Amino acid sequence: SAGLDPNLSTAGVAAALTALVSTQTNHSLSRVASGAVTVLFAAFAALLLPGLATVQDPIGAFLQPGTTCSGDIGCALSSAAPVFLSCMIYQNIVPSVTRLLDYDRRKTTLAITIGSSIPLLMYSAFNLAALGGGLDVSMATGGPILTAFAAASLLGSSIGGTMSLSEELENAFFRNEPAEQENVDADTADDGATTATTASLPSVLMALAPPLVVGSLLASGGGANAALNVAGGYCSPLLYGLLPVAMTAKQRQDEKTKEQDGFNDVAKTRNLVPGGMASLGVLGAASSGFILQNLVSDVSGMMTTVGLV
Repeated sequence: SAGLDPNLSTAGVAAALTALVSTQTNHSLSRVASGAVTVLFAAFAALLLPGLATVQDPIGAFLQPGTTCSGDIGCALSSAAPVFLSCMIYQNIVPSVTRLLDYDRRKTTLAITIGSSIPLLMYSAFNLAALGGGLDVSMATGGPILTAFAAASLLGSSIGGTMSLSEELENAFFRNEPAEQENVDADTADDGATTATTASLPSVLMALAPPLVVGSLLASGGGANAALNVAGGYCSPLLYGLLPVAMTAKQRQDEKTKEQDGFNDVAKTRNLVPGGMASLGVLGAASSGFILQNLVSDVSGMMTTVGLV
């Protein structure tokens, strides 16, 4: 809107993000991301709360039939499920969150649960205000509040995603060198939380190359909804449903083999993921069914488009 070339703007943002992540420690980047989240919540509240207060029939607006499923709520929920699933998942920042929390299982579980729920609640609240007619269109389509919201969400998510991906690439391909020690209060410091690290430039470039290409392809608009549908319909259930089940089953099988061979004490064996094989089976079956449902729907849509059905 400022007359800048979309591809040039995308490259500029990528360059600035590369410089930031490759020169600052994970602790410093976490503080920057936390500041961005604070701005995001404040802007979202200023944008949404007045609209929610003027919605006349919240329940009716929430249950209003969609335009693509002829009033079938089940069909509408199924169509929206990929987007919901994408909103609920931390994507690739879980390793960074786990590390910043010093690998504390209870804190990490709480952070993932809350962090996955908040975006879904925000998304649902925004849809409720929009469908209920309470959203101020002039504020929602421009102005400083929306600009602050968009900038904060872009900055926070970009930093978080790049941090996590670069850390994984650092561990896989490069040696992760500890940066200078940050000043941490002696009362709150511990051995795991006092080591600050900085990602190397090659790992940051490798992390940003794919999104830079995709951003350039989508810079002129369009295609983003299709990308969200693919990510939520296939990638998310595979990455967060099927793969964890397979990894957990393999871990338990290895522990059982060690126990049978006398190399492992049953009392010392601890499952990495709670629940029995039944719960893992339910998660695996649900993820497989979700992928199959989206596959059938997409294939049917393609066949209808080309005139085969």
